Amino acid sequence: MIVCSCNSISCRDIAEAVDDLIIEDPVRALTPVQIYRAMNKRPRCGSCLAHAAELVNERAACLRGSQSYACKHGHSPRHACPGVNNASHRVPPPQPVTNGMART
Repeated sequence: MIVCSCNSISCRDIAEAVDDLIIEDPVRALTPVQIYRAMNKRPRCGSCLAHAAELVNERAACLRGSQSYACKHGHSPRHACPGVNNASHRVPPPQPVTNGMART
C-alpha cells in the first residue's frame, strides 16, 4: 500500500527502513522524518506523516516487543508481518552503554 504518493513510499519501504534503523540502534527513538531520511527522501506535502508515524510506531513496537504499543496484527515481536521480509525480525539485544574509553 502506498503511504506517500509524493515519494512513492509503501508500507513495506517504511517497515524495511524501521528494521534497518532498529538493528543499528535498538533503543533509538524513531520519527517519520528519520525514516524518510534513511530512504534518502523527505516529506513534501506532509499529508502522509500521521500515517507514517503510526506505521513506524507499530513496526518498532513489534520488533522491540513493547507493551506500550500493541501490534495491530496481534503478533509477538518476532511475528510474520504480512508483506514484509520477515528475516528482518532479528533485533539484537541492546549492548551495554559505554563511554567509548577502553579500560587498561
